[in-house]
Amino acid sequence: MLMQQPKQLLLIGTLDTKGEDYAYVRDLVVARGHRVVTVDIGVAGEPAGIAPNWDADEVARRAGASREALRAAGDRGRALAAMAEGAMELVMELHRQGRIDGILGMGGTGGHLGHRSGDAQIADRLPQGTGVYGSQRRHPADRWHPGCGADPFCRRCRRDQ
Repeated sequence: MLMQQPKQLLLIGTLDTKGEDYAYVRDLVVARGHRVVTVDIGVAGEPAGIAPNWDADEVARRAGASREALRAAGDRGRALAAMAEGAMELVMELHRQGRIDGILGMGGTGGHLGHRSGDAQIADRLPQGTGVYGSQRRHPADRWHPGCGADPFCRRCRRDQ
């Protein structure tokens, strides 16, 4: 039996609101023999239940901002966009350095209908062939999706609907 080389998966999301969920997924991935690095793109508070490798302050700094200023501005959409920008820079750097093999995000819409989460926007920029997993897949015809019926998390492809 061939042994698969351990992969390094990047978990990215708002760890202030979904930290415990990310900790659970991290533990599952690690239990399968892989490595995990985490990036927090939350603006509202501190990570809950997980310590990120790259915290939200570092992500905001890469976008030329601070979390305090983003919170003080009172515009959640603008804050999430800035965090997505900073995270994009970080993730692309890690990918260029060969430090990640895939990315997983469990982002929401940030309360704006039609607005894709920061993790989904970042996934769009990664080169084809990079493992991209998450709750906000593109349409099955797009290159990030493995194909109809293959993804039990995709509402469009679930055969039981």
